[in-house]
Amino acid sequence: MGLDNAGKVRQGERGTMARRNRFGFGVAAAILAAGATASGDGGAISFSAEADLFEPGQNAIVAWNGTREVMILSIDVRASVPTKALEIVPLPSEPTLEAGTHLSFLYADYLVDRAIEQLRPRSDERQRLYAAGDDLGAEQNQAVAVTTHERIGPHDITAIRVDDYTGLAAWLGEFFRRQGVERELPAALPGIVGHYMRDGVRHFALDVMDLVPDVRTVDPIVYSFDSDRLWYPLHISSLYKGETVINLVTITSQEIPADRMPEGVKRFEYVVQERGKIDDEVRSEERHVLPAIELVPARQERLGEAVRALFDGGNAWMQVWKYEGDLAVDTDVSIGM
Repeated sequence: MGLDNAGKVRQGERGTMARRNRFGFGVAAAILAAGATASGDGGAISFSAEADLFEPGQNAIVAWNGTREVMILSIDVRASVPTKALEIVPLPSEPTLEAGTHLSFLYADYLVDRAIEQLRPRSDERQRLYAAGDDLGAEQNQAVAVTTHERIGPHDITAIRVDDYTGLAAWLGEFFRRQGVERELPAALPGIVGHYMRDGVRHFALDVMDLVPDVRTVDPIVYSFDSDRLWYPLHISSLYKGETVINLVTITSQEIPADRMPEGVKRFEYVVQERGKIDDEVRSEERHVLPAIELVPARQERLGEAVRALFDGGNAWMQVWKYEGDLAVDTDVSIGM
């Protein structure tokens, strides 16, 4: 997920020309990736034991009003060899599901552009702006209950409630057998599921996706659910290998202090560069944290009607966060306010 570079405002001795910020959710690539089938941020189990799964990028818009949350999620994924995989997204309560749109990410991109434009150093001239298929409807058992099964475009998503890992393992084993796959579950899965159960997270959304060695940016899904905390699962991503860039946009009624985020999740920064008018050489460079962006209801609606409905006509605050590093993350974004 984009935020590959900090935003950069370049200014000559008298200023230079303006150019669009590359906030970078990778939306153009996503639109071209027709037929990709995956959902949200989470971890995945490949159908093939020989296939390694990678998630080089995650995009998320997370809006929370104190009692209910809307997550608009999309990921960049690939596999070492062509395979199907089962994506797993942990959630604090039973979700409702609907199709998302990349326009939400484009509009968030636009809002960041506007904010940096307003913060840029003033000059007499304009300045140049840079940016720094398969049915999962299994029979219920005592430990696993299927709460929702929805087909949304290419997605076939099942939401389940889990009471213990043993039941979940049996349910997943039966699912793979129905697909004609003999597959041992990842050794890390019991510890990961136990992590969520100890945290009171017993709902999981499951989606089958087709992966190939080329990176695909997949169509977003909107998850809406009750929650007494702002929630974004990170630990489940450790089922993937390698490193990732996570871009997280939060929308809340109050600003979130930076120290409430897990270690490694930082505020988005943009860079102001002072350049010579003639030689265009960098004279100085300063990094600045992008402040919270106030969202009136009309702006909230352009991010999604489900987002606007959360705040009941009141204003909200949008903040942009970034994590870049190893997928072996042992915590989640879980913030009560």
